[in-house]
Amino acid sequence: MEADVTVEAGKLTEATVSHAAARVTFKLVMREGGEALPDTQWTVQTTEGQVIKRSVGALPTHILAPGTYTIIARSGARAFKRDFTLASGDTAQVEVLMR
Repeated sequence: MEADVTVEAGKLTEATVSHAAARVTFKLVMREGGEALPDTQWTVQTTEGQVIKRSVGALPTHILAPGTYTIIARSGARAFKRDFTLASGDTAQVEVLMR
């Protein structure tokens, strides 16, 4: 996010930012509700395949615009994929099952 704000010397400046984003945390698991696997490589893509974000870790959290995405989790030589949808203001946890 980017915004231009004018600041005048000696005066209080107030800025309000409104957004329609969603917070999502990813978790690679062996079974539903299971423990997150460490050292997982994550790729968030649009449904058309455009890469939005990449991260590494057991429970990465990202702020994304509302929409439908594909998450790819890589652990070792294996990759697992899941589609998910976020609405404005959502706070979601997306589990990717190792199947």
